[in-house]
Amino acid sequence: MTDTETRIQQTARRLWEADGKPEGREEIYRDLATEIVAQKETYLSTTLPVDETRDTEQPAETLENLGEFPTLTDQSEMEVPRCRTGGQDTP
Repeated sequence: MTDTETRIQQTARRLWEADGKPEGREEIYRDLATEIVAQKETYLSTTLPVDETRDTEQPAETLENLGEFPTLTDQSEMEVPRCRTGGQDTP
């Protein structure tokens, strides 16, 4: 049995005893204990400082590919409709 599994069993037992030792709920307490142990194990990794040597700037190609900002007008509405009268197009 690994160290993590031992902590899960101990946590599940403490929770079960704190709730008055109800019968038939072992799986619920084991699931809850698994989540608690996982949160405790990964907590410190979430508080590490960001690596300052990492390049956080985006390359110019990324900025060029962002395109224009969207507008409320559809592309088809941006074109002026043309009507034909006498064989000529007039706006």
